[in-house]
Amino acid sequence: MVKVRLTGKEDEIGRVIELLEEHQELEVLEVSRPYKNDEGSKYYRIYIDLDLKNL
Repeated sequence: MVKVRLTGKEDEIGRVIELLEEHQELEVLEVSRPYKNDEGSKYYRIYIDLDLKNL
C-alpha cells in the first residue's frame, strides 16, 4: 500500500482522484475528506491510500 497526500484546489484534486481511479495499475483504497490548508486559503489537502494491482 502507498499513502499519498494531494494539495490543491478542490476541483483539481477531484480531477486527479478521477485519473488515479481510472489508472489500470492502481487501486484507490480510500480517500479522506478534504482538509482546508489555512484559514482563508483556497487550497485543500486530502490523503489517499493506493495499492498496485497485480496485472
